[in-house]
Amino acid sequence: MEVDPTLEARSAVYSPWGKATNEIKVRLPDEVKFAAERKASELGIPLGEYLQELVIVNIFGVEHAVSVHAKRLQLVATIGAEIGTIK
Repeated sequence: MEVDPTLEARSAVYSPWGKATNEIKVRLPDEVKFAAERKASELGIPLGEYLQELVIVNIFGVEHAVSVHAKRLQLVATIGAEIGTIK
């Protein structure tokens, strides 16, 4: 199986949505910011990643977000099986 060359150029941890190059700046009340930081910490992910996923799920829906992640996992499993790291 041929690996997509754009995947090789990315870091080990990347979004299945592609390279994130756009920023959105928002102002939040302290209470909201602290609650978001607390939630991200509880989930064990960085605040930016938590907020990115929250926006994606809100816009595209949870089913679509899950299917995108599932496709990424399937790609990893397929490559792993081909090189012998996944049985």
